[in-house]
Amino acid sequence: MKVLVICDNPIIERILLKEFEASYYDVLSMRSGPSALDHVNDHDVSAVILAAVPVVWHTHEIRKRGILRFGTNDPIPIIGGMNRQDRDSQNSARKAGITRIVEAPFEEGSMLSAVDQLLRPRMSFKNLRVLVVDDSRAIVKIISDVLYELEIHVTSASNGKDAWELIMDDPLSFDMVITDLNMPLMSGEELCKRVRSSERLKMIPVIILTSQSDRATEIRIFRAGASDFVVKPFIKEVFIARIGVHLESYLLNKHLNDMVTERTVDLVQAREAAEAAKETAEAANEAKSEFLANMSHEIRTPMNGVIGMVDLLFDTTLSEEQREYAGIIKYSAESLLSIINDILDFSKITAGKMEIDAIDFDLRSLVQETGDLMQVKIREKGLSFISEIDPGIPAKLKGDPGRLRQILVNFMGNAIKFTEKGQVAVHVSLYRKTDKEVTLRFSVKDTGIGIHEELKGRLFQSFTQGDGSITRRYGGTGLGLAISKQLAELMGGEVGVESVEGQGAIFWFTSVLEIQENQDSFAGDKTEGLRSKRILAVDDSVTNLQIIGAYLESWGCRYITCASAKEALDIMRSAARDQDPFHMVLSDHMMPDMDGESFGAAIKKDPHIADAILVMLSSRGQRGDAGRLQKIGFSAYLTKPLRRTQLYDCLGLVLNEAVKTSHDKTKSPRMVTRHTLAEEKNREQARFRVLVAEDNPVNQKLTVRLLEKRGYETGLAENGQQVLQELGKMKYDLILMDMQMPVMDGIEATRMIRSQKKDVAYRNIPIIGLTANAMKGDRELCLDAGMDDYVTKPIKSQKLFEAIEKIIC
Repeated sequence: MKVLVICDNPIIERILLKEFEASYYDVLSMRSGPSALDHVNDHDVSAVILAAVPVVWHTHEIRKRGILRFGTNDPIPIIGGMNRQDRDSQNSARKAGITRIVEAPFEEGSMLSAVDQLLRPRMSFKNLRVLVVDDSRAIVKIISDVLYELEIHVTSASNGKDAWELIMDDPLSFDMVITDLNMPLMSGEELCKRVRSSERLKMIPVIILTSQSDRATEIRIFRAGASDFVVKPFIKEVFIARIGVHLESYLLNKHLNDMVTERTVDLVQAREAAEAAKETAEAANEAKSEFLANMSHEIRTPMNGVIGMVDLLFDTTLSEEQREYAGIIKYSAESLLSIINDILDFSKITAGKMEIDAIDFDLRSLVQETGDLMQVKIREKGLSFISEIDPGIPAKLKGDPGRLRQILVNFMGNAIKFTEKGQVAVHVSLYRKTDKEVTLRFSVKDTGIGIHEELKGRLFQSFTQGDGSITRRYGGTGLGLAISKQLAELMGGEVGVESVEGQGAIFWFTSVLEIQENQDSFAGDKTEGLRSKRILAVDDSVTNLQIIGAYLESWGCRYITCASAKEALDIMRSAARDQDPFHMVLSDHMMPDMDGESFGAAIKKDPHIADAILVMLSSRGQRGDAGRLQKIGFSAYLTKPLRRTQLYDCLGLVLNEAVKTSHDKTKSPRMVTRHTLAEEKNREQARFRVLVAEDNPVNQKLTVRLLEKRGYETGLAENGQQVLQELGKMKYDLILMDMQMPVMDGIEATRMIRSQKKDVAYRNIPIIGLTANAMKGDRELCLDAGMDDYVTKPIKSQKLFEAIEKIIC
């Protein structure tokens, strides 16, 4: 504790400083006057001592300033030294607010004793036992008398040897040892070393008495392990203060040790109870997880057949009535699957079974593919859709693309559900970036019904929607947003919503993702000099131009964008005059001043710009458009929203077609559409042979049919043993391996394939696991066995072919 001594007498000041510092006080000293009072507040003082100064004036000024004792709300204690005959001044000091008066002339230690009583109220030392060791009976008696005043029991010895024997008779019988330094038979230094070397005695404070006060003696004392030392002859008050500090510390440590021991016993008992409860809970969780896995498998297996076969049914010739019935079956099955997925995900999260993967993925592909998944629903409601990724975001990232897609699908599904007209937009922006990771903000904006302010706080709670009427009108379990919130938090992010009722909503979430070291530009160059081509993009939508511009810039194209067809014609004619014509024009279909068809016709009629390759980008996509546009002179026709890879492949194909026709004037260039692009991909895949390992007959037919429609050759095995036999007979490029099969399951079959000798051809064949479980650990089980990827049932063709194409590439 810190005390301020205000004193104008240097001799008294030195005496006070020595006494207080010897008793472990932090002491400041000042001469009298206003500057001294400023130090009371500035230096965190616990008490003020007034000696040989005007006591009344200083007390009055301190109280007038309202100065408090440091760390409390109490007035600071003021202890003043005043002449015992000056009763009038003493009374004035009491009226001014002095705390305690010490009458002068001061007795040795009297000021220290007064301060101690105020700042260090003594803990009771009653019945403590102290061993006093000194070969001087007089010193033993002086110390014993002081300790008796504190109601302490005293045992004495005349040398260290006798003292040690007393201690060893009952090692826990003493609470302190006070010993002289130099004695016959055994010195206090040796006695102290022995006490400190004992595990049971090392907490006992040892105070050494010495008549020598030089630095070498102090070093000897503390190296022996003493708690403190007192120089003989000593001031009684200083002696009491010093041993009091160590006894209090000893009692507090002893109390803490007792509490720790008691608490340790409690904790051991609590831990044993917790471990028993944990074992019970883990057993219950295991049973729950096993039940969920079995339920997932039993439900998903037939659902896979229902949904997959309905998809195949749509590719056959159906009457309008049959198509309507098939559509109802598919919608109902997918709704049921969505509910099952929500319940399983929610169960996994609440059971702590949900894990986040860390795998490499392409952000642009993820966003585009998610948009493609929702296209049917978007078109059914007649909505427009755009997706945008800020240019500065790295494309190659590491995280859990499946869970990112799940949140996006949930947000987009809600946006479509609650929007009757207008637009749904996905935007990915950079929230934070370091050398190794990025925090991205994914937002889904709609022009729907919006959300009332009072309902926002409940949206991300389980089994909650905006209100009961919304549940009845729009359906849903109310789990989607709660699951999305949990998933975002597992990925180091958060979720939120911004909305005004009747004006749409923006649902957003953030996620922390690692940056892949390899950030190569867009792979798979299929064009001849795309980087050197000059391209003009025309669209009245600023957002669409930004997206197309970002694509063209990333491919190294020279490009210009403009918002109207008339302005585009002027730009093209000016470029032709400057001998730097545009090689290609990307045009929107529906524009206000001149539509895309009229714009294309105007280009082809002008001989100066007619050589430009024309690509139509339409949001409408009606039957007969492609034929009509080809007659005008368009080389390609794609429907929005555009996938980056789709536009890239399209540009490559039309440029290559243009090169072919320039070499052979008798050939007309093909009209490139999304169907053309699909045919090109199928042609590349035609020689790729896939072995399907599946024991369920319905799933066999479904998987084989999906692969054959995509142009793959297939083989079939009903269990792991047959897989090994097939691989010995014929060369395959890929295996689709069901996890649960009779005779030999997919996991065991994969392990056997990977354990083959190095010279066995099929040892490194790519394997994609198929499972209806979709529970925690399934992915790890597949990958640990040696599989390359993992797809859950019911199989969705897009996800299956994404996995296959990832391996092909």
